[in-house]
Amino acid sequence: MVVSGNPIGTVSNYWVLITHLGTATLILPVAAVHGLALLQDQKRALMRWMIALLAVILVTLLTKLVFLGWGLGIESINFTGVSGHTVLASAFFPFIFYLYAHALTPRMRSSAVAAGVFIAVAVGVSRLEVGAHSLSEVVAGWLLGFSASAAGIVAIQPGPVRLKWVRYSLCLFLLIFDGATVGQLQVHNWEIKLALWMSGHTAAITRQQAWPHPIYSHSQ
Repeated sequence: MVVSGNPIGTVSNYWVLITHLGTATLILPVAAVHGLALLQDQKRALMRWMIALLAVILVTLLTKLVFLGWGLGIESINFTGVSGHTVLASAFFPFIFYLYAHALTPRMRSSAVAAGVFIAVAVGVSRLEVGAHSLSEVVAGWLLGFSASAAGIVAIQPGPVRLKWVRYSLCLFLLIFDGATVGQLQVHNWEIKLALWMSGHTAAITRQQAWPHPIYSHSQ
């Protein structure tokens, strides 16, 4: 759902590359592998993180469905649904980076979380740059995603976490990180089909159809 500005095909490859860091194709498999590892040593943290992650994904999905199916959004802030890429990046990177650094010094732990936050912020900015979302939709993604990361981080207990074999999942992350594979999980198409099934409409509602005379500025 393009907001305004540059179509994805004309923006810098730099931003397109960054935006792929928030795709479900990349994040969900690696998150699942880490979840299996956490069952051994950090079951409480895993449960809190997974519950929070599922909750923010559900909220994100609902905000998109009600707009795609019924055109329900917030015109004054140009909001048609939470940015899914931003949510996933914000919920994943700070938590996973902290997980790897939790046995290190407080400074190293803080640096790890900061690195995760930086990546998540970059993904959010990339969604603006490629014209996929408005500022309000990206900010909502940051708020929801960071809350999910925080829920997992505060539940991590002192002690070792056996992640040796899990580290190889990062190789999986890199192997599928290319333009040919990041689009395999067509989440947005599924969202449209689900919204049409629920609403009974034959076509998804677009931003332009819902607000033909927008009161917001393109910077929102």
